[in-house]
Amino acid sequence: MPWHSIRDFTKEVQQIKIALAFFVILLYCQTYYCGIGIPTPLCGKGEVFVAKCATPCEPKCTDIEPIKCIKRCDQPKCQCKKGYARDKNNVCIPKSLCPKYCNKYCGFLYICKIIYGLPKCVPRREY
Repeated sequence: MPWHSIRDFTKEVQQIKIALAFFVILLYCQTYYCGIGIPTPLCGKGEVFVAKCATPCEPKCTDIEPIKCIKRCDQPKCQCKKGYARDKNNVCIPKSLCPKYCNKYCGFLYICKIIYGLPKCVPRREY
């Protein structure tokens, strides 16, 4: 459609901008804010679907202590319930059922041993 004046052209550009802004707001609302456009997937046992602000730092059974995580929101996903951690098979299990790993580095003169459920460095004994 030919424009008769620059005013007609700017008016049409303005209408396109408004329509585009409306579309972007609607898309954002459906996918993030309103939760309408995100189908809730079936999560595994011990998992829960987090639609808003999932953590990028899920606990793992191999973690020696709580990990320090940068506070930022991850995309919607299934993640472990509170009190659960991912095992070596990527399954969420209660933290109390996590195998006790001794993956703490203790240096040359010490070895890592599980003592009262926690990894500790103890002196290496020469046999």
